[in-house]
Amino acid sequence: RIWYWNGMGILQITERRHRLPRGEFGLVIISNKSIASLKELSGVKCQKIIVDSSNSLYFAGRIRNEAKQLGLPVWSVLHDGAFEYKDASY
Repeated sequence: RIWYWNGMGILQITERRHRLPRGEFGLVIISNKSIASLKELSGVKCQKIIVDSSNSLYFAGRIRNEAKQLGLPVWSVLHDGAFEYKDASY
């Protein structure tokens, strides 16, 4: 799913069988354990990756650790609480 809000692109990945677009998004939302690794997002640039609450705590923790190793900005709803958009700096 791709949608735009306040001029910002938002990509939501909801299932394992996906074909990711190349491009730049403000937010990428990972739902339903839809990726095996953040390396799948190599063609996608974004300002923040959000791991939503449809994922297990284990999965969210694993993705969070991988993001830390790769230097990617990630927000886990299960670990960090609801994500609140405030401004372009996130």
